[in-house]
Amino acid sequence: MDDKKKLSVSELSAEDLTSLCQSLRSSLRIELESAKEQLVAVNVANLEPMWRRVAALADLERCIRTSDEALLADARSELSLLIAETPPSEAPTLGRCHHSLGVLEIRAFRFAPALSALTRALGILDEERAST
Repeated sequence: MDDKKKLSVSELSAEDLTSLCQSLRSSLRIELESAKEQLVAVNVANLEPMWRRVAALADLERCIRTSDEALLADARSELSLLIAETPPSEAPTLGRCHHSLGVLEIRAFRFAPALSALTRALGILDEERAST
């Protein structure tokens, strides 16, 4: 039996799910102010820990797209903490964390750490479909 816990949308309120999805879509379209507004609408305090990590990752991904080098150092630290607290059972989120760290390192012109992070992401996501 597979003991990995899947991210279930039934654990989210309809409003939080809508806001989180809209934030992720806006971030992908590089509509970063809209992404931030939608993410602020998510009631993070009421989320299950796994969904809090998804929301934190969404905010960090938005930050990575908007930040200068000085702010990237803070995002790097926050991503490292998020990676440390995300259990292997949340493979899609963990893989995205490593991918986001790789993107951050590319933005900071640190190519060896970027390659390491992206390789870890591929190793995690090779076994699990990234659905978050």
